[in-house]
Amino acid sequence: MENNNIFNDFIDNKENTNNTNKNNNTVQFVDEQTGVVEEAKVNQQMFKETKKVAKEQGAIVKKDVATQMAERALVKIDDLVKSTGETFSGRERVIASDLMVASVQAIRQSKYQLNQIDFLGNNIESQLKRWSKLGVGKDDYLYPELRQNGKTGMVDIRIKPQYQTLEKLIVKYCSKKIIKFKTEVICKNDVFETDFDWATGQEKVIKFEKGAERNPNDLTDIVGAFKVAFVQEPNGNITQLITQIDQNRIMRAYNSATTKNVWNNDTQKMVLKTVTWEMWNGETIRPFMVFPDEVINNNNLGIVNESADVEFVNKDLKHKNIIDAEATVKETVGTGDVVDF
Repeated sequence: MENNNIFNDFIDNKENTNNTNKNNNTVQFVDEQTGVVEEAKVNQQMFKETKKVAKEQGAIVKKDVATQMAERALVKIDDLVKSTGETFSGRERVIASDLMVASVQAIRQSKYQLNQIDFLGNNIESQLKRWSKLGVGKDDYLYPELRQNGKTGMVDIRIKPQYQTLEKLIVKYCSKKIIKFKTEVICKNDVFETDFDWATGQEKVIKFEKGAERNPNDLTDIVGAFKVAFVQEPNGNITQLITQIDQNRIMRAYNSATTKNVWNNDTQKMVLKTVTWEMWNGETIRPFMVFPDEVINNNNLGIVNESADVEFVNKDLKHKNIIDAEATVKETVGTGDVVDF
């Protein structure tokens, strides 16, 4: 049966190297980083075009596999935006291409082969298009999360945001001028006080003192968390937009996680992630968020909240073990800590 993975062309399986069947056209690609020649199965049109280029160059097509996959992804995205009536700017193309290259590089450094990744089933071209429409890419703390899917037998890929990505989106689309964020875990011995600001109609933090003995990586010591967006108003005054969560909200996030490994290894950062999601979805910040039509149309904005709900989706799909890709993702996709598993 034909594999429906559109990017299964790019494989490391050397058993296919000598296959020259007419319906299974192969082209050789040289990975410029490793010098390894790889066979890529391509469709008839791509085969003819690649042969033409190779003939003109008089040599093997010298493009690394990640770049080739990014180029093909852009072709698919072009078809997608034509069907939805959208435009796809040069800047958006660069974002999508760079994000695909970085994702492929991270995958190739994992224990999985590219032909095990279900790019088609997970609509990778749609994911790339939607993130690029939002204006965030590989340098904005996005990373590819890989999960073994027990139902399909393949590895699912979802490009997901970390909490720093959400901060960038809030700053980008908030009608107020946000100058900084402050995000903290509240432990049992901490002093945390808020008051209602009648001038702004918002709660504000008036006191936060960390206790002498506190462990923000111990769930039993954590009683909540808060996040403050400091806003510079037109008159120059600094005001606060705050979001606060309690222990029950934290435990709901913990209990919904498919795996507890990352929570147990870095509890504090997972709590910071949780309160940031709460700010993104909450009533404090949303009234001030303004999204252009091109972001709202065709559910481009939905990619963000789908990432938040992925744990619940995974339960339905009977996902099993999760891939620990933190080290490679730090090197190839984002510069921040990977905490959003």
